[in-house]
Amino acid sequence: MTDDDLEALRSMLGGFRLPLRRLRAFTIGGVPRAKMRPRQNTKTGHMYVPKEERLAVKATREVLEGSWIPRDLGRLAVACVFVRPDHHRVDLDNLEKFLLDSANGILWRDDSQIVALAASIHVDRRQPRTAFAIASIP
Repeated sequence: MTDDDLEALRSMLGGFRLPLRRLRAFTIGGVPRAKMRPRQNTKTGHMYVPKEERLAVKATREVLEGSWIPRDLGRLAVACVFVRPDHHRVDLDNLEKFLLDSANGILWRDDSQIVALAASIHVDRRQPRTAFAIASIP
């Protein structure tokens, strides 16, 4: 995590104007992933999650599992900085959804605990990453 990432995360969390405690910051290397839409099997009509999505979630969860944080923190504030290698179009809410869903059961019990959320997209061609911070709200 760069100093700029940490400064941006702290600024976002500070913007909530909430009493925050137990701040933890994380970085996941690589191009940030966006949540994909479920697909429909044209023969059976059943909905499924694409294999690419399942593998990406598994890889993200493996990275997060090494980061211990008590999951009983109650209400949470989360700030995210998604650093992409280019300016190609991507929906910010899909980036958030992928990260929040991937962290369910690891960094929090359920993403319904998140009551304050801020995010931004930046560009760094050399070092794409996802930096995010979690703080509990007493």
